[in-house]
Formats: sequence, C-alpha cells, structure tokens
Amino acid sequence: MWWLAMTWAWAVPSADMTSTCAPGQLTEVRPADGAVVAPDVVVMAGFTGNCGVPAFQVLDADGFTVPAELGVRDQVLTYTPLAPLPEGVYDVASWDYYTGAQQTLSSFTVAATADPVADPPAPIELVVDAQRSCQGGLSAYVTGALTMPTDAAGWAVVSFTFSTENGAQTTVTELWTGEPTLEVAASVFGGREACIAATIENAAGEVVHTTDPSCAEPFDGCPDDTGIGGNGEEEPSGCGCATGSGGSGWLAAGAALALLRRQRHRPTVA
Repeated sequence: MWWLAMTWAWAVPSADMTSTCAPGQLTEVRPADGAVVAPDVVVMAGFTGNCGVPAFQVLDADGFTVPAELGVRDQVLTYTPLAPLPEGVYDVASWDYYTGAQQTLSSFTVAATADPVADPPAPIELVVDAQRSCQGGLSAYVTGALTMPTDAAGWAVVSFTFSTENGAQTTVTELWTGEPTLEVAASVFGGREACIAATIENAAGEVVHTTDPSCAEPFDGCPDDTGIGGNGEEEPSGCGCATGSGGSGWLAAGAALALLRRQRHRPTVA
C-alpha cells in the first residue's frame, strides 16, 4: 500500500494543460526545520497549484524512504508512517518540478521523550468579502482572511466552508504554519449572502477551534430579482457586475484564480 501511496506522491500534470495550469509546489512543511517530535508524528505539507500533486518524501539518516501512506485534503498533504519512527534525524525532501533537483525542506528529530505538538491558538478574526456578478445568473467570488496570533512553531489544519443563501457549497483546506494571516478564495453560485466559517484542527487531527460564519455585505440581487438569468446592463446597488462578451463573468475569472487557492504573507519554500 505504501508503494501506491508513494506513486501518488509522484503524480505529474497531464499533457493536456491549459493556461490556468500551475504545477503543484510545496509552500510549507511541518514538523518545522529543527523541531523535536514524538515517534508517532504525521508529516504535513501545504501546496499550491492545480496540475499534479508535488512529490515529497521523508528520508531517514541513511537516506532511505520511510514507508508511509499519503493523504490529500485539498491543499494539504499528509504523510503518515506505517509504524512509529525510531529515534533519530529525518529529512523532508522534495524535487523541483522543472529541474528534478532534490531539495531538503526541513530536518527534524524524533525523540521518545518529546512533548506532543502544541495546539494552535484561537483565531483573532475572520474577514469576508465578495464580488458579485449578474452575468448568466448571480454568482460571487468570495475571499476570506483569517487572522491568527503569530507563532513560529504554529501547526494547524484549517478548513474554510463557503456558503450562500443556497447552503454550503465548497470547503478549502489549508495548512497553517504560524503566519499572521491565512487567505482563501472560491467562486460560488448565488451570493445574496456569502459567508465563510473556519474549523481548526491540531497536528493530531482533533478539532480545537471553530468560528461562527463571517459574512460579506449582503447583496440585493440581480435586476430580475431571481438570481437566475440576470443581465449585466443594469447594476443594482453593490453589484460588482462583470462586463465583456462572455457570460461567465466573475465566475470564470474566479474559478481560474481559485485553482491557485491562496496567497501567503511569506515566501514559498525554495
């Protein structure tokens, strides 16, 4: 099974790529470089891109791959060793998409006496905004910014659930690694009401914090007052209606941007 998991980790983009295709690139890894963790650690990595899952492995001190099962939760990869790790030093390695060169993303130490990974702090604020379009029916490009206390050793998996007056529509899952702001975006149908709620899990996968839904300013609806088949020639108050020849409006542009999913207030791992 672990061989299948590792094969999945080496997935590459198909030949039929479009202009919106972005290779998968790792952006952060936990455990952090220099961390001391317990033998039952699960390694996690966040990534961007929509063409293939980026390759990464955990190597022991002799350079051998640690057998593991790989999981994918939206923009988060989980690398679960098939057995508790022996004490020692381990490297998290990746390979450059374009050159194939191996890169060491972090080195961590496993110790039987290590303390459990600390739970993430409670979030400070979740701010939501939305740009609506009446082209071809009401849709919205919804963005959220979750403010967290800065923590150099921070480690959490955050799931953002996007909802409208039509109910929950999509969930975006990200790896938080201590930065002050985590940003997400998605395109949704409808949008008179556009809200996001966050669920925060610790390194062990336990839910430790949830937020109430935060919502963008409400929207009165499209000119026909149905949200279906509205035209973009009239702009009701608050409408960021898209213009141009296509009927896809903000939804098409937002869908392309949502493939990349997030922007971080930190450089990506080289």
